[in-house]
Amino acid sequence: MAVKGERLLVAVEHFSIVNDDFQKAWALPDAEFVPALTKAGWAERDDGVGSEAMLAMLVRLHRLAQAGRKIDIVAFSGVKDEAQQRKFAGLAGQGPHDAAQAENIREAAALRLYDHVLVLVGNTHARKRLVTYTPIAFEPMAMRLGRSVNVVTLNMKSAAGTFWNCGVKPGVVPKPDMPITNADIDCGSHPTTADADLQRAPFIALGALPGQQPDPDYDGVFWVGPISASPPAVPK
Repeated sequence: MAVKGERLLVAVEHFSIVNDDFQKAWALPDAEFVPALTKAGWAERDDGVGSEAMLAMLVRLHRLAQAGRKIDIVAFSGVKDEAQQRKFAGLAGQGPHDAAQAENIREAAALRLYDHVLVLVGNTHARKRLVTYTPIAFEPMAMRLGRSVNVVTLNMKSAAGTFWNCGVKPGVVPKPDMPITNADIDCGSHPTTADADLQRAPFIALGALPGQQPDPDYDGVFWVGPISASPPAVPK
């Protein structure tokens, strides 16, 4: 896309309240980019959003932009101010969070005439139908965004490997009315099973993986092959 001279907006699932800091960092020369960017909420993330892999991707994109490619970024996750919080306060469950995500992406995309908007987000937000497996059903971001623009959603699929996550340590039994402390939590690399074993290079396809049924929540899949855990780029 950008290699062809097209203008691209890359939306990343960092908090929208730090987007101004992201924009300031994006305008800096290469040597100053990482120190400026990683001051904007990265030390508070133990998930893939704040990972070494995410930072490495943004560094590559920034270098392409510095070299003349038409690439912009936006941090879009969650409500950005009190006005937006009041606007979506009446929505059920996780609805306010996802509604704010959709609006933040839509507003960023309207700032310039973009050929493509690439949104990197967890697969619950990327669903195109009502989320009903949570205690309170809600409309996910992609479903809301798809009412005004053409949205193509892809669900990541992989072979076996490892991923970075945080969970209660083995043997720890949460007690009623007692908060779980940091000492009870294990954050690290953990094994994960395969969605499929295709034995082939990464690819994107509309529809389903070979031998599987299409998932009506998504338009297609992107197959990444074996995966490996990526730790936080900025440890707490």
